[in-house]
Amino acid sequence: MKECLHLLPNRTERAILVRAQDLGLGRRKNKAAMARSATYKALKARMVAGYKFASPDVARLFGCSVNHAGHLLRYAHHEGLSHIESWRRSFPGGPYMPVFMWGRGEDAIKPDAKARYEYNRTRYVNKRIKEGKCIGNVFAVAMAQVTGQNLPTQKAKRPARGRYQSHVYSQEAA
Repeated sequence: MKECLHLLPNRTERAILVRAQDLGLGRRKNKAAMARSATYKALKARMVAGYKFASPDVARLFGCSVNHAGHLLRYAHHEGLSHIESWRRSFPGGPYMPVFMWGRGEDAIKPDAKARYEYNRTRYVNKRIKEGKCIGNVFAVAMAQVTGQNLPTQKAKRPARGRYQSHVYSQEAA
């Protein structure tokens, strides 16, 4: 288009380009940038060979960022070339991330995240273990963690007193 501007005098470059777009004479449609990517071509070759990938795996294998690897995998999924084979955690207790496999197929259903009470129960068990309150019976602690029951507690040496109760006792002693 720009080579022919001299043939259309008294018109701005912008006016000519807008008119060309209206007539359907604009730029040719290019393939997506992802399809031209060398990393995408190498990833596609590996996936066609039968490998399954999540974004950190692609980043480690091809030396790109995890973000770019995720874009490549989602592009192939969006084009209908791959499907979500399964979901796995990025680290223990972390969020789920998709594992892609080449070919058409049904996407695996994303598992539900842990509920808040499940996180709190695990945190409470670990807190009790760190405090040393249940170290005596390691088997009971492990069973309580697995079954979700309350932990066995050791007998307290003296009864626990609240803030106000201890204040009353100190007044009686005086």
